[in-house]
Amino acid sequence: MEGQTGVPETVVEREPGFEVRISGKRVELVIPRPGDEALPPTAKEIFAALADLPLETYASERVDDALKRADGSAVPLGEVGPLNGAADWEIVVSPSRLAAYIVPTSSTSVSVVATDILTALGTAGVTHGILDDVLAGSSAAAPFEAATLVARGAAVTPCVNARVEYLFDPSPTVTPVLREDGSVDHHGSSGLVSADIGTAIARLHGGIAGKAGFDVFGDAIDPPAPTELSLANCAGKGVEVRGDTLVASQPGRPVIIAGKVEVLSLYEVKGDVNYAVGSINFNGDVVVGGDVHPGFSIRAGGSVKVRGVVDHANVSAAHDLDVGGIRGDGTTVIEVGGSMRAQYLHNAIVRVGGVLIVNREIVACTVSAAKVQTPANGRIVGGEVTAREEISAGSLGSMQGVVTHLTALEGTEKVPPVVRAAKQVHAGIEVTIGHRTLKLRDDGAGASFWNVKGEISWLGPAATMGKVA
Repeated sequence: MEGQTGVPETVVEREPGFEVRISGKRVELVIPRPGDEALPPTAKEIFAALADLPLETYASERVDDALKRADGSAVPLGEVGPLNGAADWEIVVSPSRLAAYIVPTSSTSVSVVATDILTALGTAGVTHGILDDVLAGSSAAAPFEAATLVARGAAVTPCVNARVEYLFDPSPTVTPVLREDGSVDHHGSSGLVSADIGTAIARLHGGIAGKAGFDVFGDAIDPPAPTELSLANCAGKGVEVRGDTLVASQPGRPVIIAGKVEVLSLYEVKGDVNYAVGSINFNGDVVVGGDVHPGFSIRAGGSVKVRGVVDHANVSAAHDLDVGGIRGDGTTVIEVGGSMRAQYLHNAIVRVGGVLIVNREIVACTVSAAKVQTPANGRIVGGEVTAREEISAGSLGSMQGVVTHLTALEGTEKVPPVVRAAKQVHAGIEVTIGHRTLKLRDDGAGASFWNVKGEISWLGPAATMGKVA
């Protein structure tokens, strides 16, 4: 074909997304505007393509310029060569030695017969990859208007290095959660990955050898050997090697630390659990340095420690929970498999498998635990508190007569169920032990309530404190 100047032009199509044009002796690079789905070429891809062309020298900054433009304009790179000009045409081998070209030495076309081409190729040492269609087209002195490929070697098929495939996302992000009704919970999930013992978390893919190639001189081109990896060198704490797979040897969070795969049994949030972190679902221990914001939740297969406040948020811990405080609206749910310690509980539903210790107060909560305890200056006001063994607080109820339900269920083999107030009891409390309930009509000093032979009795001042229902 001819360019806009009337000079014969050859277009060499390249992938992805660029062309090399040989117009007379001039070599140009064209990068069209990228399409909606096409990715722009990289400089590395372009340099690799140029190594197969009869291009004597070129300026690398011209490639950078074409990449910046990416507008379909032609950027001149250099000229075909090297040429000695002793004949009307020459055989030029590319720098990669993978291609040989017939190149006219002038701007006009030349006619060449196949026998002359073969002779010139032999003189240049080109013996492999000669293109039969070019020779067939030259049987009657075909004209050559621009540099034309006449022989092509075989590039090596590159090897594939061994690699480790991670079966988890090493950089989880917060994603919204689609509810069953089709609405979206924008509090989202942290995307945190948890692994159980035996969970596969990484897999080794061994290296694959490449395939040798050859240049136009017939010399073999050997591919480099693939890089191999040892899974043992990739395994960190909490991980073991099973064949070509890394599996978790303890429950927790798989991570990559200094190139090694580890499973951490602790997930720590330095600040608050909020929109930047998302709700947490993790089968190990969780530590939160700040607060848990409204609408978010923590679900842990181990213990949870929140140094701040759980504010209108839900927490579930298979083991223990240590929290600064709980603020709820009557629907906030805290579930703990082990024991729990808090500064205060307000308007929450709290279920504890072990002992619940609250340093200041339990207000308007629905509580169940093996034992519920506060120090002598702590109090329980309002709501319903149920313990299998005992309820012990500094004061029960309030001077305002807020109805407070207190129930002790079973006790232990050696100690019967008991409800205690170290300093004061108030009118409005209802103490249930066994099948009997005592409703207090008046305030009184500290007392212990027991079920003795089917009746509730207490140790304390002998005032008429209430009646048994």
